Amino acid sequence: MVGLGVVALGLTQCQPAPSIDPGETLAVYGQRVISGDTVEVLPLVGDQPQIQQVRLIGVEVPEWEQEPWGDAAQRWLRGAVEGQTLTLEWDVQRDEAGDDRQWAYVWRGSTLINGAIVTAGHGLAQPQFPNLRHRLILQRSQETARLRAVGLWDPDYPLRETPTEFRQRQQRQSP
Repeated sequence: MVGLGVVALGLTQCQPAPSIDPGETLAVYGQRVISGDTVEVLPLVGDQPQIQQVRLIGVEVPEWEQEPWGDAAQRWLRGAVEGQTLTLEWDVQRDEAGDDRQWAYVWRGSTLINGAIVTAGHGLAQPQFPNLRHRLILQRSQETARLRAVGLWDPDYPLRETPTEFRQRQQRQSP
């Protein structure tokens, strides 16, 4: 079972990440949480480390407008990574198409934050081919949250629309 370690990050500006092969890791400092699935980090190595935006691989988190779930996910992530020493782990695909963010697994010690936010009921496991290295951990995390009926899985106040469905509906309603 994935631990429920808590961590949070934050930064003010982002620069391209150094070239790292899939499966490699990088020690970083959690600066600031941007959203429930995106953090800003500062590499702990290098002569002139640059702030980087990192999106959690394999996790779909409610938008902040999806109250109360989006705000709860962001608060949870802030408590889990801000001010913490973390490790980024890349998979096959590193960059999101058309975005300055990079995809990574975020570890705090032996806790996979990507899985822990799902276990806590603040996100959904969302496999993102070809980045499937930890998909089984994420799937087990979601099953644990569902069986525990926490967060998005609370039967008294469940999430009725996935973040993807929410964004699609918002786009259809925009003029």
